[in-house]
Amino acid sequence: MMRMVEALFVVVLVTGAMVGVINITFIPAPIEKSSKGLEDTGISLLQSLDQDYSLSYAAFSEEASSYEAIRQSIESALPPNMVYNITVQSIDESSGKSVYKTEWKITNFDGTPPTGSKTVTYTVTNPKVTMESGKGVISVGGKPVNLYILNCQDAYSWYPQKVGLEDLGHNIGGVLESWFRKEPEYVDTIAKLNDLIDISSDLGADDPRNNAIVLNPLGGATPVPIGADTTAKVTLANAVGHAAHYWNWTYMCYFGEPEVYFNAPTSGWSGLKMDEDKTLMNILSGLDNQGIVTSSEDPQKPSTVPPEYSDRAKYYYSYYGVNPGSTPQELAWDFKEQVKTQYHLVQREDVFVPTGGLSGNIYAHMPGSEIEGAIFLLGLTQTPDERITAIGILLYYKPDLYRLDFLETDTIRFVTLTLAQMGAE
Repeated sequence: MMRMVEALFVVVLVTGAMVGVINITFIPAPIEKSSKGLEDTGISLLQSLDQDYSLSYAAFSEEASSYEAIRQSIESALPPNMVYNITVQSIDESSGKSVYKTEWKITNFDGTPPTGSKTVTYTVTNPKVTMESGKGVISVGGKPVNLYILNCQDAYSWYPQKVGLEDLGHNIGGVLESWFRKEPEYVDTIAKLNDLIDISSDLGADDPRNNAIVLNPLGGATPVPIGADTTAKVTLANAVGHAAHYWNWTYMCYFGEPEVYFNAPTSGWSGLKMDEDKTLMNILSGLDNQGIVTSSEDPQKPSTVPPEYSDRAKYYYSYYGVNPGSTPQELAWDFKEQVKTQYHLVQREDVFVPTGGLSGNIYAHMPGSEIEGAIFLLGLTQTPDERITAIGILLYYKPDLYRLDFLETDTIRFVTLTLAQMGAE
């Protein structure tokens, strides 16, 4: 009997010790990071490393001290439970084919990346390459075009009390301005917008509005004048569409017409439901050189699939060095397929992988064999990333990069960074 008691006592002691060890050695998993968060972290880290061109120099360096400096910078920027692998690759074309060649790699783990890891790619240029006149400018028929940004301060906005509205317009201009001969023109009032779309003031072949790019960073298809009734709104939208057709503009709706706008003069919401304001239909109608649309049918429908960048967008944002990071915000709305045939729209480029609608694509207006205006239907929710705008514009126009004086044959390398959190599965 005593032996049985002793045996039970030993079992209790052993079990308690095991539980105690488990409790002592168990490390709680860190707060789970989303894949979007890892991708954003990766891009931000690479951009910060290259802020003073340190990453560019290290990518083309044969000195171990350069790699060590990058390693120290990465490990000081990341939390202890974050693992990484940074690889620099060049393109070897000696065989007549483009083959990726690994130049160097730094990592703090071996083997296969942990579950949930995310990889981002960053393009660097050889600092020894001599650059000539700078970036090529966006042109049509060999003539540089102008950029107009409609950040009208007397229009409705999806921002509460107009907070950040002016910054949004200027942020877009800041990303794009180096690709234009002239600085962007900020159309900051409805009165200036009316002057911009006034076809009767056409100056002929030298009119700066010819072939222009016009971006609307406000919610909706066009800026909506504060206090305007439905007739005024659709009349303005139709006139903007006619101007886009007349001067062969590329007109961009930066993000979606929300179900409500914020009204700056008041503290509450100004309800402007999509089926009450036909601004989108009327800008498309005007682009097609048609009159004002008054029917109740609205060409918008909600999108249920989050967008992803198309392969062409990924290629060109690496090519031009415009890295937006992770998958963009969700779409605020999408467009019915009937819009394409109804308004003679022909898809030219897609920023997002098609989801069955039209958002994220650039459409040329082609009632015949010639392009007569174009529209970029982005349709994102807040808060928008101005770099996505740049991707679409650069994808459509494909301006030249710097002309290179090839004193070096090895001009571009690709930096790939993989990140993962240990214990975050």
